[in-house]
Amino acid sequence: MLKSRRPRPIPLVAAATLLLVGCNASLHERPGRAHVVADVHADGTVEDGRPTLGTPIRIPGTPTFLVPYTVERPERFFERQRPSSIAGSSAASPRYQPTNWHNVFFRNFEDETTTPLLTDADTPGLITGYTFALNDGDPAGVDFILWQVVEVDRDRNGRLSAADGVALYATRPDGRERIRISPAGVAATQAAYHRDLGLLTFRGLSDDNGDGKLTTADAPRPYFWRDQPPSTGEPFVTPEFLPRQK
Repeated sequence: MLKSRRPRPIPLVAAATLLLVGCNASLHERPGRAHVVADVHADGTVEDGRPTLGTPIRIPGTPTFLVPYTVERPERFFERQRPSSIAGSSAASPRYQPTNWHNVFFRNFEDETTTPLLTDADTPGLITGYTFALNDGDPAGVDFILWQVVEVDRDRNGRLSAADGVALYATRPDGRERIRISPAGVAATQAAYHRDLGLLTFRGLSDDNGDGKLTTADAPRPYFWRDQPPSTGEPFVTPEFLPRQK
C-alpha cells in the first residue's frame, strides 16, 4: 500500500525567487492585453513588436490615401496608459490631427504608387501630427501637407516623444517633394498657413543656453516659410536687428 507523502515546504528564499521570476515575466509582456505603440529609442531604434497598418485616410480632392504605420507591442503590467491604436479618424480633417506613428505611406490610386514619408535614408522618428493646408478656392483641395516629426531626444530620457519638440516637414498631397521647413536645431509650434501669400508662419524654439533641453529659459522666435519656391524656414527678424545679450 502506497503511503501518502506530505509535500516538502519550499524554503522562503526559493519561494521569493519564484515569485520575482513570475513577476518579471509578467512585467515584460501581458499576453492577451491591448497593444501599445512601441518606443523609439534615442539612437533611432524601435522596440520589437508587430508591424501594424492603420485605417486609410483619404486626402481631400485627390486619389491618394494616407496609410499610418507603427510597431505595436503588448501592454505591460502597471504601465501608465498610453496610445494603443493608430487607426485615427476615417475621414480627413483640415484641423491638426495628433498621431503616434513610426511612418506613413501615400497610396496613390491614379498612378498606382506607394510612397513612404520617412525613407530608409532617414533616422527613424516619431510622427506626432499632421495638417492639410487647404486651397481656399477649392474646399476639397489641398496645397500641401504639414508634418510634425520628433527626431532628437532633447529631454534625454532615452526615447523620442512630443516633449522633445518637433521638426516641421511639408509634402505635396501625393507625398512627393518632401522638404524640411524648420531649420536644424529648431523645434516648431503654432504653425499657420496664409495661402494668399504662399506663406507658412510658425514659432521656433532653440537651445539658446546650451543645456541640451528646451525650457522657458529659451526664447521662442517667429519664422516663415515660402511655399513657392520651396525653401527652409527663415526668421522674421534676423539676429543683427536684435539687441545683444549681456
